[in-house]
Amino acid sequence: LHPTADRLHLQQESLQTELLSEGFTSDDIKAKSERYANAVQRRYISLGIEVEGEEEELPSSRSQLALVTASIPIDDTQLEKLAQERAAATKRYLVNEAGLPASSSVIEQPDIEEEANRFSGVEMSLDA
Repeated sequence: LHPTADRLHLQQESLQTELLSEGFTSDDIKAKSERYANAVQRRYISLGIEVEGEEEELPSSRSQLALVTASIPIDDTQLEKLAQERAAATKRYLVNEAGLPASSSVIEQPDIEEEANRFSGVEMSLDA
């Protein structure tokens, strides 16, 4: 579990789900259409971020998207759920596809505070 990278992934996924529920297509999102850019800009403006300087020019579309994405709250419970889903998917593969006995595959609970666990993926070990 990598809290920073995984949180960003969940924030991006949340924004995409929100936009899809508003009638955007995957193509609109992927192509970053004008309609998509306008939706991001509306969300950015609703954040109420004050622009410094004399010219109150909006930041670039990329910066707006980054700020909108970062504003989406993702708590530690959601990160833990993501880690558990990854582990379960890995175990399903090992048992159902690779033929590993289910009793030989154990899923441990992630500790998001432990520095050694700060990576995005699945850690596997083998006890002989």
